[in-house]
Amino acid sequence: MNDPQRPFLLDGVWHAYALVNADHPTGNGSSWRHYTSTDMVTWHDEGIAIDKYDTPLGDAETGSVVVDTGNTSGLGGGTVIAILTQQSEGVQRQSLYYSTDGGYRFRPYAGNPVMENPGGPDFRDPKVVWDGEHGRWSMALAEGRRIGFYTSPDLIHWTYRSDFARDDLGTMETPDVFPSRARTIPAASAGSSGSARTAPPRAAARATRTGSATSTASASRPTTTPRAGSTRAPTSTRGSPGRIRPTAPRPPAATRWAGRAVGPTRGGCRCGTAARAAASRSCASCGSCPTAPAGPCARLPSMR
Repeated sequence: MNDPQRPFLLDGVWHAYALVNADHPTGNGSSWRHYTSTDMVTWHDEGIAIDKYDTPLGDAETGSVVVDTGNTSGLGGGTVIAILTQQSEGVQRQSLYYSTDGGYRFRPYAGNPVMENPGGPDFRDPKVVWDGEHGRWSMALAEGRRIGFYTSPDLIHWTYRSDFARDDLGTMETPDVFPSRARTIPAASAGSSGSARTAPPRAAARATRTGSATSTASASRPTTTPRAGSTRAPTSTRGSPGRIRPTAPRPPAATRWAGRAVGPTRGGCRCGTAARAAASRSCASCGSCPTAPAGPCARLPSMR
């Protein structure tokens, strides 16, 4: 198990997905396994939501999920839509899957892929958010040593806007975009250690104003999240009381799992006791601290 996808809230229930290879260690490829929770602490296994290799485009890899409440896609108001990477013969493309039952089962969009690879070896891990200010969808996409930014009116037709690139971070993957006070912060797992690092502050501020972030925007070093050496592929959750931070150490040999998830942790406080509180509680002692949390909250036992 690896790469939890950004959870979303629908009718009082949190929905989360993670990449799972049920054929490990002899088989390859991943499917999307579905988990639900009402408090983000206790999670229930809902089974496979997207099968692997259900189309010739490849297995279901990392992506993100949104609820299309405005029916921008034409697939129906309230449809749950996943934009994810599929890979066939080494070529990575972005595909759209949609669910009309609240996110329990998805079917592939007939017009896949919705984003064709322009020719690079890395073109993956889309993170999609709604840009209410401009009335459109925005995407961050991992493209090797850069993060590309795209927009779409309908989740189907995407236009390249700009990128954030640095030569000192190695390969960047599983990008994230989340608000922090007056800024929109881009983040990604970077380098061989898979640590999660945020873009430099001035670059992040520029991304908020103009939709672009470049390697020349700031010479400052990226911020590394706590426990970065033991985690990878973190994802934030808007509207939640914390931040999901997955980890993928190999568990004891007595289990069949080769990964697990931990979370949520509260983004924005360093008080160790409060940061480890149950996800449904607030960080009462320092709820607006600008620094990162000191450690993870409760593990998600049924997501191991």
